[in-house]
Amino acid sequence: MKKYSETGIYLLLFLVSLSLFYPSFKYGFVSDDYNRITIHSLDQLLESWKQVNFRRPIDELYYFSFYNFFGYNPFPYRFFLFIVYLLNSFLVYRLVRILTQSQVVGALVAVFFAANTVQFRNIYWISCNLLLFATTFYLLSALSFLRYLE
Repeated sequence: MKKYSETGIYLLLFLVSLSLFYPSFKYGFVSDDYNRITIHSLDQLLESWKQVNFRRPIDELYYFSFYNFFGYNPFPYRFFLFIVYLLNSFLVYRLVRILTQSQVVGALVAVFFAANTVQFRNIYWISCNLLLFATTFYLLSALSFLRYLE
């Protein structure tokens, strides 16, 4: 079976993702994005963790750090989420390639994952970042488990 360039597959995933999600880089904040970006100081962050029983620390640290670096400019938020989404596409390729022992099947499934327009919401609507973060941790866990089994 012919072996394809890993770099070529990653480039394909990048181009597919960029072609679909590039328009979202120009959009402003939507829906409850403004409500999520409310913690502007470290004191507010720590105080919110003391008062609220329901916490999303990765989510809150994401908003806190990005607000303090970029303010109300939505581009850096979306660009970072795009990078996480791209990482997820790469991880899907790796996982499927390991499970099927086929580079072609791994690439095909990863392209379908990257081209899934349902995922547009995860980049367009910044408040959905947890879906991207959860996917990243799930894929990393699955890959780690497979490595452990080797």
